[in-house]
Amino acid sequence: MRGRLSCWMLFAGACAGQGSPNDTDAGGADDTIDAHDTDVADTDRTDTDLADADTDAAGDTDSGALVDTDAVDTDSAVVMDTDAADTDSGVLVDTDIADTDVVDTDSGLVVDTNVVDTDPPLVDLDMDGYPSRLDCDDNDPMTNPGAVQRCDGVDHTCGVSPIDPDGTAAVLHASGEWSDLTDLFASGTSSAPTVYATATGDTVRLCGGTWALALSLTNGSSLVGVNQPTIAHSASRSGIRAGEGTVVSGVDLDLSATDVATLEATGLSTFRGGAIHGANWAVFVTGAGALTLEDAQIHDTTGPAISVWPGLGASVIVTASTITHVGGAAVQTYGETAATLKDVSIVDAAKGLAASAGTLSLTGVTMDMVDQPFDGGGTVTATLDDVHVDSSNTASAWYAGELTVTGSSFTKGRGWVLSPPDPLTSIRFDTCTFDGMDAGLSYGGGLYVTGSNVSVTDSTFTNNTGGFGGAIFAFSKIVLTGSTFTGNHAQSGGAVYLAESTVGPAEVTDCTFKDNSANWGGAVYTEAASTFPRDSFVGNMAHAGGGGVYMSYSGADPSTITDSTFESNTAETGGGACMTHLTTSGNTWRGNTATNGGAIYAYTQRDKLNLRGDAFYANAAAQFGGAIGWGPTLSGQALIFGTGADANLPNEGASAGTNVKLVDGDVSCSFSTCVP
Repeated sequence: MRGRLSCWMLFAGACAGQGSPNDTDAGGADDTIDAHDTDVADTDRTDTDLADADTDAAGDTDSGALVDTDAVDTDSAVVMDTDAADTDSGVLVDTDIADTDVVDTDSGLVVDTNVVDTDPPLVDLDMDGYPSRLDCDDNDPMTNPGAVQRCDGVDHTCGVSPIDPDGTAAVLHASGEWSDLTDLFASGTSSAPTVYATATGDTVRLCGGTWALALSLTNGSSLVGVNQPTIAHSASRSGIRAGEGTVVSGVDLDLSATDVATLEATGLSTFRGGAIHGANWAVFVTGAGALTLEDAQIHDTTGPAISVWPGLGASVIVTASTITHVGGAAVQTYGETAATLKDVSIVDAAKGLAASAGTLSLTGVTMDMVDQPFDGGGTVTATLDDVHVDSSNTASAWYAGELTVTGSSFTKGRGWVLSPPDPLTSIRFDTCTFDGMDAGLSYGGGLYVTGSNVSVTDSTFTNNTGGFGGAIFAFSKIVLTGSTFTGNHAQSGGAVYLAESTVGPAEVTDCTFKDNSANWGGAVYTEAASTFPRDSFVGNMAHAGGGGVYMSYSGADPSTITDSTFESNTAETGGGACMTHLTTSGNTWRGNTATNGGAIYAYTQRDKLNLRGDAFYANAAAQFGGAIGWGPTLSGQALIFGTGADANLPNEGASAGTNVKLVDGDVSCSFSTCVP
């Protein structure tokens, strides 16, 4: 047995221990078997890298020697790689990556240290020349590092270049397919713009730059601007014609070199987030057009900024927008149309809104340097809420239907001329402010009312000026309630002038008049039968007559003043009031001064005064009638006259009428100190 084993070992050494003629990688004539060799198979030691239990590779015909598990080793116990032939030793090596062979320090054999191939195979699913490992979308041949970006919101270059570059355009069809429009749109010129009409449901995307286009959007299609592109040309075509169900966003329109509408709406459509510049008019709505403008900037037109022409319900809604530098009206409507403005600023325009019919609705609108804020005629009706007008040059004219104005202010300009065709037309101003309005020598600095039924409630009139009625001139029925008039001035009627009306008496209720001035009627001048319940007249002044109120009325029905206060008013005659035909009840007259009649004065035979329960304190006259100087018929009941510090005093002494001086006429005195 020992002889056989020695012989076998001796034979094995001759076969494996000596250099093989074909082994050119060995580097020596003697490969010594080393128990620590872990790189290649040893015939008598276990290679820990490629341990072969002699049962894992079929067809191992050599012996129990360890073999490479990559393939059947049919000629020796040398580990081999089946990827490719090693041309200098016959040993198989890996050729698809860099071969980092090193010398086996145990045996001197050069071996391949990258036996396992970790490189992925080269795959190009979309056949665009870029393998999967370099292509961010290997299912789209239009997307790879060498592709061209389009205006579709998609990264086609795998981050190589920016998405949506300026100067590109594309359309997404209703089918979901994209078409590039860059070359087509770029071919337009200012005089010959590209004419393009969308199909149903198309979405056109326009990226940056200036484009000579004339677009027709129809049937639910839309135009989306990226990086705020501009459509501009000089041809006689609209920049955009918007049909039913269309939307335009993020695009500027500039047709300042042509006289057609920049944006034309013929159906239900929306324009948002862009500027519109037109030479004649900017926006034109007609037919069944119903246009909504959102966050728009309309500017520099010689004609109206927005025109709405009669059709099948034509209308415009403008929100959160600005309209500036307009040669015509900011909004012009014709026929039975509608205009709604909300949170809109109008600056430097010939007119604010002009209408002949239909309806207007304004909320949160401001107007500055608008020559004539409103011009309404025909049958148009309007509702204004939170509207603020500053620096107008021409009075707003309203020759139309019903008008309701609430929570609004009018400052430093001309007021309103209200003269609808139907004298019973309702016009209302609620919680409004009129400040610094100036009618010059004309009528009504704030309101000039003729031929209508006007009510003013809880409003404030301050520092307004006019020839007749610094704040209001009314030549028709007017109802003033809960309003305050301060510092207004006119030749007659410092605050209010009430002209004679055939419609009905004027009513002034719960109002305050303070520090107003005029030649006649420091606060109010009335030539109409008027009622004044619960009013306050304080510190008003007339150079001639009626510091508080001057009444020039001789009709059958008297004016009435009830439960009101007249305090510290002054005038040449009739400090508190200069009267004609008057009935009073429960009023307080205190500290008023005049030349004659500190509180009340009347001087003609036709004047009639009937006093009931009034109180007079500390009024004074420079000549006669410390409280009352009266020439006509006079009657009174339960009157109170102050004494001591509150006594009414004429400058000429008691003989001139401490409280009352009757100059002539019939006397019916049931109160003290009547001096005929």
